[in-house]
Amino acid sequence: MAIPLAGQLYEKVAQGAVPEAVELLAAHPNLLRISLPLDRTWLHLAAHHNRVQMAEMLVAAGIDVNAPCEDLPDSPLSEAAGNGCLAVAKWLIEHGAKVDGLTPNAHPTPLAEAAVGGHYEMVEYLLSQGANAHACYGTPPKNALSLALAQGHVKVADLLRTQGVGVPGEGHRQSALTTEQQIIAHAEKLFGQVQEASLQEIVPSSNVPISIHIAPPTKKRKTAVLFTSGISSRPMRLRSECSSPQYAELVLELSPDWPLGSKMLEDPRWAWPVLGMRMLASTAHGKAGALMEGKVVTYGEPPRPLGPGTNLTCWLMLPDLGGLEQLRTREGILIQFYRLFAIYQKELELLQRAGLEKLVELFHKRNVESYINPTRMPATALCEND
Repeated sequence: MAIPLAGQLYEKVAQGAVPEAVELLAAHPNLLRISLPLDRTWLHLAAHHNRVQMAEMLVAAGIDVNAPCEDLPDSPLSEAAGNGCLAVAKWLIEHGAKVDGLTPNAHPTPLAEAAVGGHYEMVEYLLSQGANAHACYGTPPKNALSLALAQGHVKVADLLRTQGVGVPGEGHRQSALTTEQQIIAHAEKLFGQVQEASLQEIVPSSNVPISIHIAPPTKKRKTAVLFTSGISSRPMRLRSECSSPQYAELVLELSPDWPLGSKMLEDPRWAWPVLGMRMLASTAHGKAGALMEGKVVTYGEPPRPLGPGTNLTCWLMLPDLGGLEQLRTREGILIQFYRLFAIYQKELELLQRAGLEKLVELFHKRNVESYINPTRMPATALCEND
């Protein structure tokens, strides 16, 4: 009797008939534990057919979002990726699916499965979610790029190459890029050309050479962007309970009228953002210096101004959303970019009293600039004047 019942459930799951599947499982709960052909779970079947609501029901019924096949570590996300089922792939990742699969160094990752199938949008999405484009498996080693090329998926291969991926063993040109070069290339995609002359070694006595790079203003972007490289050459010392990435760099933006070049570096009125970056970068590998979301750094107690001509007193670190965000290097290291915001003492007090989310919400509500403006109106003052 179990065979026809399993067949009925198979049909309902494949069709996305959620109410009927719920009814069958309510009457016969043991059906949930039956293995399907190729030792897949019911969640694999739902993923194969891009059934989002069915996947939601099956996970709620007790199937793990990362459930493997019985004999192979293929996850439901791998099933979705290999079949180009973007909607269910997004749902699975949003609900805890591991973007690189269960054994990324021993079996094809979801990205590799998508590359084999030539599913460009799936590859693009998985990369945006931090998938490791450089993961290899097997002997001889294979990766997403070699698999895409073997199947003739040129567009997918070109997309993977933009991530610095090479075919294993072929010494692809971009595989020779240093981490600093990869960071600069990542920034140039967003900000335009970075001036070579703007590179400055800022911690010459450190075992970790760190540079500041400047992307000058463009016709579309009136502000200059400063970002570091070198901090991510070593992991930071994070507390065991901290979930922030161990590798990071800093970025900040200067107001449109901010002078650049020697004038910025020689005049204290304009040099203090660079000096702040230098200080934060030089201490990032210390016991309490790690960069992380919501971290606040002040100069002294009580906090004194960050520089001449401003009453801003604190550096606040936030993920650089909509900017450099994150970079996965060719070595597979995930680098988080943190944007530096200069804030007032009153804004710090709001953060301490109401939390980071409340302060960020107020910044958005008051249209506080993301660039450094030494004389901007405090967001709290604007609030008090309502």
